[in-house]
Amino acid sequence: YMFSDGFNDQFGGPKNKKFLIRRFQEKILELAKIPLNEQEKIFRDTFAEWKGKNEQIDDILIMAIEL
Repeated sequence: YMFSDGFNDQFGGPKNKKFLIRRFQEKILELAKIPLNEQEKIFRDTFAEWKGKNEQIDDILIMAIEL
């Protein structure tokens, strides 16, 4: 996985805080065994749910390569 800081820096959730790298790393580990096309949907859904009605504050890039 390679990624920008856009996902981590997004404000949202129940306390309108940043998603943070720790939570993002946990999500990667949780999804690591799932096929990449399913991971994409889960990352998109997770981001949308976290962001809620907040404006997206940064560009987001998540790149995964399966060997």
